[in-house]
Amino acid sequence: MYITAHHPFKSLHAKEKYLKSYENVERFWPVPYETRLADTTYGQTLVRISGPADAPTLVLLHGICCSSLMWLPQIERLSQDYRTYAVDDIYDYGRSIYTKVVNSKEDYVIWLNELFNVIGLET
Repeated sequence: MYITAHHPFKSLHAKEKYLKSYENVERFWPVPYETRLADTTYGQTLVRISGPADAPTLVLLHGICCSSLMWLPQIERLSQDYRTYAVDDIYDYGRSIYTKVVNSKEDYVIWLNELFNVIGLET
């Protein structure tokens, strides 16, 4: 698979339009958060972190053709009891930027392991 500067979008214009919409929706995240860009073998992954630093960890992976913003309706409640890590998957829409294609389950596991190590989630 050939990776273009605007992939997975059909064009640079489509990517810019999506990211503008993404920014508009992002403003409605109902709890304080920080974002981190984690470098992995497969590219940079955006992680949106909310909730008490000393709370149990909950990693939120979105469905296909979505982003971490799909957790907007639940994040307020989840972030009361958990330190939430809402991930923009490396292969899908959102702010993550992949430079190497995830071709298999093994690639996905490698990416997740690298991501968890970079953001400090060893287990």
